Amino acid sequence: FRNLNKNDNAVLNVQGLGSNQSQTISASANIGAHELGHILGLRHHDAFGPIAGGIPDNLFFPGFNPPFPGPMNANETRNHILNTPALAGEVFDAFTQNWLGEREAIKLAFAAIGTVVFESVTPNDSFQTAQEIVLDEIVIPNTIVQGVNADAGDFLVDAVAIVGSFNFVDPFDFFSFAGKTGRVYSFEAISNATNRYSDFDPIDPIVSIFDSEFNPVDYYGIDAVNDDDVESSFDSHLFDLVLPEAGTYYIQVDTFSSGDTGNYELFINSFIANPFPLPDVDDHTDLLQVSAATVLDFDPVSSNVIAREEGVIGFEGTPVEQDVFSFTLDSAARVIVDVRAASPFFNAFTQLFDADGNLVAFNDDHDNPSIPNQTDSQFIVPNLGAGEYLAVVSGTNGSTGSYRLSVRHDGLQGDNDDHGDTFGSATNFSLLPVPESTFINAVAELGNDVDAFRFIAQTTGRMVVRSKALSGDLNTVLRSNDADRNLLDSNNNFDGTLDSRLSFDVAAGESYFVRLGTVDNTSGAYRLSFRTIPQAAGATSMALGPGAFNAPPSRRIHLGLDNQACGTCSATASEIDQFGIFGRTSGIGIDRGILVA
Repeated sequence: FRNLNKNDNAVLNVQGLGSNQSQTISASANIGAHELGHILGLRHHDAFGPIAGGIPDNLFFPGFNPPFPGPMNANETRNHILNTPALAGEVFDAFTQNWLGEREAIKLAFAAIGTVVFESVTPNDSFQTAQEIVLDEIVIPNTIVQGVNADAGDFLVDAVAIVGSFNFVDPFDFFSFAGKTGRVYSFEAISNATNRYSDFDPIDPIVSIFDSEFNPVDYYGIDAVNDDDVESSFDSHLFDLVLPEAGTYYIQVDTFSSGDTGNYELFINSFIANPFPLPDVDDHTDLLQVSAATVLDFDPVSSNVIAREEGVIGFEGTPVEQDVFSFTLDSAARVIVDVRAASPFFNAFTQLFDADGNLVAFNDDHDNPSIPNQTDSQFIVPNLGAGEYLAVVSGTNGSTGSYRLSVRHDGLQGDNDDHGDTFGSATNFSLLPVPESTFINAVAELGNDVDAFRFIAQTTGRMVVRSKALSGDLNTVLRSNDADRNLLDSNNNFDGTLDSRLSFDVAAGESYFVRLGTVDNTSGAYRLSFRTIPQAAGATSMALGPGAFNAPPSRRIHLGLDNQACGTCSATASEIDQFGIFGRTSGIGIDRGILVA
């Protein structure tokens, strides 16, 4: 306890434990987990929970600038590992069970599989030149032992990190993103809290959010803006923001002092909160009419088989409703309609009608073993004739929430496979320069389809390839081969998902193949990402085990690391920076995260 506990005051009198070894072990585990969380990059305010609860009711820290205007219902904070007395307003109980809250789990999972992008080289200093940012969906393990989200299943979180900077002629940075309803957003601009920046040239960032007409977004009665976070590190933390409606939104990163220069990271994530915050207006029509329905456009990627859309069932004043979508088949086809809940406890009910309003098919709870959530909906129509159709989504027993709808068909297949199945017919593509990631969007048109790709490595190092299903029930398997067709690596169901991930050594100038196959007759659109992790100087192999770092310290970028004595913590920035958690530059860093035990 000598080093871990000297500043946290988590245990007031260790000697008073006497011979109770179980209490000693419990206290050691809790305090050790707390400090390990700091070492892995977590901060005290990552303990705020539940998400959408705002702050605890007895917050002791100096506070936000401007003061946080939202709710004071984050009292599950007291049970979370990164809690401290200054957050919860009471002495940290080291002898009871503590666990990772939603925010802590999000950051740890993001470190393993999150997407990091760089600020564009072209100017992005106005609304008109804002850099478009896409938040990627990641599945976060539910680590809540008790509380409002304890039984909500895994969390679907949209997240991205942006590496940005200010120079002498750079007054503002603007980013745009597609905002969704029914989600709770968090924006964290980090510069002073990483000694990698604070030791050299940090900025004092300010984060503001604007709507599509460039007006400030409402944040519990004030403009959505934050200058200083709760621990007064001069970094910004704007969190638990619920957008009024779906659409384009803008993030402005400014500095407190004119002419301030330096680097920062902007971490953005959105979470489906429970209870689900219903939007103010209906997002899709309730009318069972082709002319009024939201049109589903089939994906134009080579073969027109996938159409997808998002929606919310329920809005303020009218929780019980339905969403109606239309699509057109040019020829008879096998059609699969699939609805997946994107918020806790939403139970989807899906129907299919023809243009005359006749019921063709319906489903409440699916029977597909490859879909983990039993209350999602899916049905297959083996031979649906040409014509216009209506897909209708509603909630069983009046349940509300958000969802993702996909409709796919195999009526336009024939010879329209978008990528060859063999080594000889593989699609050749070029990798973007290191450290950029290369992305390929494609479609696995039919069950048991194989798509083959070939590239030439630009840099000696470690190649990491990931597949991400974008629609349908797609279950993928990835394999990599060298130029002589020798198998290098293969993977199916990475980290318990239906997606896959490869990691293998590459040598500059050599050719390699990556082949994606489907499992259990599944199909759908997907995205492949390729990133090269350069071999460190003097290294003989890039092979690394789970949890190992695959970039030299000079290439790491850390999100959310304390650079102070962190108020009531003993971990210092210099200690933390040896490890890091969001250690990556455009994908360079930890391949797999380490969850706090």
